[in-house]
Amino acid sequence: MNYKKFFFTVIALIAALKIYSQNESGYYMNWNSDHTNRTVKPTIKLTEDEIKSINCYKVTFDNDERLKTVEYFVAGKKSSNSNFGAHILERKYYDNYFEEIFKNKKQERIINANGIWLHKYLLNESGFWVRKENYDNEGKLVNHYGVAIYKVDRDYQNRRLTEIRFNSNLDTIPDPNGFKVTHFTYNKDGFISSRQNRNEEGILENGKYGYAKVIFHMDQNGQFYGEEFINSHGKLANSSSLGYAKVDMRDFNEYGKNKRFYFTDESGYPSKEKAMGVVTYHKNMSRNEVLYYDRYGKQTKDEKVRVKSKYIYDENGEYIKRENYNYKGELIK
Repeated sequence: MNYKKFFFTVIALIAALKIYSQNESGYYMNWNSDHTNRTVKPTIKLTEDEIKSINCYKVTFDNDERLKTVEYFVAGKKSSNSNFGAHILERKYYDNYFEEIFKNKKQERIINANGIWLHKYLLNESGFWVRKENYDNEGKLVNHYGVAIYKVDRDYQNRRLTEIRFNSNLDTIPDPNGFKVTHFTYNKDGFISSRQNRNEEGILENGKYGYAKVIFHMDQNGQFYGEEFINSHGKLANSSSLGYAKVDMRDFNEYGKNKRFYFTDESGYPSKEKAMGVVTYHKNMSRNEVLYYDRYGKQTKDEKVRVKSKYIYDENGEYIKRENYNYKGELIK
């Protein structure tokens, strides 16, 4: 994708310069954007002034350019509300594996918010992980969203090629798309281009939500700006879990946050009741609310359909929950 073609704003051009992944220590919006799962590549590096008001991750690499620690901050304050469920994630390296442990704001080792004491990654001969295991503090496998083990196969470039998930009883667990064995493809820039559900003969098959492939749209810097769901016949398919077949994100700010969503149904036309979403953010770049409009630019009058999502935070800016409302302002439960 070319920013000059799609986003005719100076902000978007600045974003294109800032978003390119880094491998040096510093503060970033995102601590890892490596879709191949080979290494850690943080994106959108922030200045000393920006980290005082914007939610971010402090990423530290060792002398061998390997990830050492990740710390999460909310508007300059230490926070445990990270995407790994703790204030600090720390890696320790060994001959044939590496481990991740978690710490709180006092630097004390803890069980993270997902109930995990330890991630253990087993490596192949080239030094890339092929098996990830979740453990509790008693050394037993523990499930997170039903998954305790991730097993991956890698291609000749050591990119993640397939992934199978298992629970603590070693039963196969489908991925969030309902795919039992997930196949990955990549574009010419090395970014993920699709997740696919294929049978033992390599033929595309629809998963539990009615599609066989998720196509991801990335720009040349790895900025995700849309996805679409494709069935086994190569046609757009409405996701039964999401209610649309395609979503496009537009109008990005310099921190990689989009201000608009556009939703398309399987006919290729704007979705009937939720065709567009308009997003606003707080100063720290956490979401404030999303307003939804139908294909005619109006909010639907169906009491069961949300027209607004409001994100709730505590006095310290920590995320609590999301609340959805209908056109009457009534909370949808």
